[in-house]
Amino acid sequence: MPYTLLSRFQGCLLGSVLGADWAAQTSGIQNHWKHLTGQSVEALIQVPRKPLSFPPLSHSNRPSNQPDPALASGSWAIATLPVMLFFHDDALKQQQALIQATQPWSAESSTQASLLALGYAIAQACKQQLNPTTLLSEISAYLQLCVAPDRDQTTHTLSWLAITQTLLAETSDLHTAMTTVQQWQRQPNLAGAIALAFYCFLRTPEAWPLSVQMAGRPGYSPSLVAAFTGALSGAYNSEIAIPISWLTAYEQNQAATAEPTITATAIRQQATQLLASWSGSYHVATVHPLTAAVAAPQVIRPR
Repeated sequence: MPYTLLSRFQGCLLGSVLGADWAAQTSGIQNHWKHLTGQSVEALIQVPRKPLSFPPLSHSNRPSNQPDPALASGSWAIATLPVMLFFHDDALKQQQALIQATQPWSAESSTQASLLALGYAIAQACKQQLNPTTLLSEISAYLQLCVAPDRDQTTHTLSWLAITQTLLAETSDLHTAMTTVQQWQRQPNLAGAIALAFYCFLRTPEAWPLSVQMAGRPGYSPSLVAAFTGALSGAYNSEIAIPISWLTAYEQNQAATAEPTITATAIRQQATQLLASWSGSYHVATVHPLTAAVAAPQVIRPR
């Protein structure tokens, strides 16, 4: 029995947060951007619907005279995951929304092309059409047809797709993969993190914990790589692939922090609201998190 679209939405958002949190705990790096997906969901489900707009997302406790750490780390890109889910059924709208979402951050074209690649993969997972053995070649063909902001940078992204494909074919280890990525991206950035996320996911596509544990090892932006890997694997395998032990550890860690907690239940609710809005419900606050949407055939149509 195929998993529901809701479980894939929940798997993607939960997978990204739990992956990043586990990597942060492992590497000893603070993770202050769990709130980003929630802000993005709120922007997407607003009523009445407005043109999609993503002002720079920042942590509410950050002093105004300090630079936003999300800009330097690239963690702002986590806010684009709900965009990828919301527009999973319309490739052109997804492209336009992702490019628009990166503009406040003055993102490089290579970053935009990499996010388009990630969006394509998550969309295929939501539609139950993701084939791990052909995914990278499909993305290469897709990017060549995209309305890309910079064709040279799209070619740059195509090169890391080919490199990742070679690494997987040669069953290279993670150290080799990180060394290879660092040869063409000497400073950690989003394009490199997404490349490694694809590598970690495709090494063990059916096993969410193994993919995330590989991604979260200290090295090249572990929290970011683990977040994208967890999102990819969560969308592909659904929420059921995330072990209860990981959810329990996350909740315990949240309870021990002094900051306002973002529980797994809250993240599931965000995914439910996102799906409700996508399906045409304009009063998402009334949607119960355990209520499944049921409709006659052909009633809910792609926009």
